[in-house]
Amino acid sequence: MLFAVLSARSGDLKGKVVAADCGASMSFVSVQVGEIAHGYSDESGMIWLTDIPSGVYNVSITTLGYSKIVLASIEIGNSVTDLGTLRMEPMVTIMDPFEIVYVRPPYSHHYNGTSNVIQEEELRKVQPLGSEELLKKVAGVNVAGDMGISNRLNIGIRGSYPRRSEKLLLLE
Repeated sequence: MLFAVLSARSGDLKGKVVAADCGASMSFVSVQVGEIAHGYSDESGMIWLTDIPSGVYNVSITTLGYSKIVLASIEIGNSVTDLGTLRMEPMVTIMDPFEIVYVRPPYSHHYNGTSNVIQEEELRKVQPLGSEELLKKVAGVNVAGDMGISNRLNIGIRGSYPRRSEKLLLLE
């Protein structure tokens, strides 16, 4: 009986990817070997792809924010092919200046929920020393200062304990 054993030759590819500007190792960089193999660099920037069929390939190294590296005609044999240290250049994107314009709509009492606006006339009458004194006059707002007039207010809304409140937006 005659057995024919065909073994396809394969090799490995290794290298290291670093940022050209600072020399830092780059992790999770995409490495594409022709249409045959694909992988990523590890946490220390090392590339190690194994069992690549022997041949000549274009190797592409890409990651977001850096210029693509294309190594043409890299020969993979039945040993380890070392790409050495690959330095990726940061990609500079220059944008034209732009302007963000927002027109604030006038205040409306038709919004869902409860609202309270303190008018300028009332401010003149009360002449508060700070926002704490003013908030104490608003229905449904519980204010607990540290001692007297405080810099850091603890505010509770509609009966919630003011020292346990987590999120509150106060517009002055």
